[in-house]
Amino acid sequence: MKIIHPYYPNAIITTRHLLTHTAGIGVNLAEEYKLYLPGDDFTKTNLGDIIEKYLSYNNSWLPVSPGHNITSYSNIGASLAAFIVERVANMSFEEYVQEKILKVLGIDKKDAGYRLSNFQDKKEYLVGHYVYNASWLQTFQHMVPQLNVSRVDNSSDWLYVPFYGISRYPAGYLRMSAYSLSLFFQSFLNNFTQLLHNLSSVEEIIHVAPQTSYLNMSDSKYGLMWYWKVIGGRRLIGHEGSVPGITTIRLIINSCTSYF
Repeated sequence: MKIIHPYYPNAIITTRHLLTHTAGIGVNLAEEYKLYLPGDDFTKTNLGDIIEKYLSYNNSWLPVSPGHNITSYSNIGASLAAFIVERVANMSFEEYVQEKILKVLGIDKKDAGYRLSNFQDKKEYLVGHYVYNASWLQTFQHMVPQLNVSRVDNSSDWLYVPFYGISRYPAGYLRMSAYSLSLFFQSFLNNFTQLLHNLSSVEEIIHVAPQTSYLNMSDSKYGLMWYWKVIGGRRLIGHEGSVPGITTIRLIINSCTSYF
């Protein structure tokens, strides 16, 4: 795979650019919506092919040269970084996460994973996906018809979104229990000593270089994937995300207190 910024074909895109969201990659909504697939159908796709196709369109890119410290959050950019991990580690990113991260932290694959089948014996613990405001029904049916979004019932203001996955799965679709998530964040509070060889790696993860948000679209300041933001006068680090029927927020204050 060869990825070239169409507006800056001679510019080099580095892994750091991908991890700090400074690669000049934008959001192509037309392609993005195609990535949502019912059940575990995402496992029938190839991550490299998905990324290559997404980035083959000019409108998947910003008129910004990579590495100029102009930030714009990109899920497909994060997935490209994961694809690099696959090539270096010679295993799928899914397998890498299970073997090199979750297993090391004592998290069983039945308690965390990208596939619904991981939770075959614990289906009752899976939380259903719902969207408030029935007026969005036609919009969802148009944007993601493959997900079969429907009203909970004829009189309900809630929409039901059946379980699904995302073919760019490394960015945004790791399911886990609250307990498993707490183990991961406890590891972060302990500087990921079980996962990283050097303490300096944690410092790199949370370090923020001078940066400017593209078109001032975000007040977040990016480290390596993790980012800082100020809420209610408090400086927090962590990550947030939203997909149809799901919103997650996990932030840490002063590296000692975490909040959902």
